[in-house]
Amino acid sequence: LKELQPEKLTYELTNVYDTANEAINSVKMSMDPRKEVKFVNNLSKYLRVKCRRDHLRQIIVNLLTNSVDAIAEKGEIKIYQSDVPKKVVGQEELVGIVVEDTGGGIPKEIMENIFDPFFTTKQHGNGMGLAIVQAIANQYGGYVDVQNLDGQGAKFTVYLKAEKKNWG
Repeated sequence: LKELQPEKLTYELTNVYDTANEAINSVKMSMDPRKEVKFVNNLSKYLRVKCRRDHLRQIIVNLLTNSVDAIAEKGEIKIYQSDVPKKVVGQEELVGIVVEDTGGGIPKEIMENIFDPFFTTKQHGNGMGLAIVQAIANQYGGYVDVQNLDGQGAKFTVYLKAEKKNWG
């Protein structure tokens, strides 16, 4: 989290589609080969956000990793732009990057703790994945929203500042 101090942030425009593909490939290489997980990248090839590429990649890798862990044996993970085209915070327009899985969802009793540092339900987890996602989004003036999909999975939407002319 030290890297997220404001003086170290740079606000470069980063292509979300390409970064998501990098993250998908990284997660595929490290996941249990016995799992059958289909990854679907439906992002616009032109969508860019104001965030360092490595930070955006970390957000997506962490969300994808949690989704893979939530899927027992077989499932699907989709990444796409929110159907709410933009949110305005101050003078900035934010775009939602959604990671949605078929992993069964998040139990209600732990929902309020999932972004707490060191909170984990995994045997081999460290509880930092979602805390890092939230910290990065917040440092760039964005935020994270989470929804349960009625026992069918979870949907995380990360809102970040977008390039104004490219809504894809």
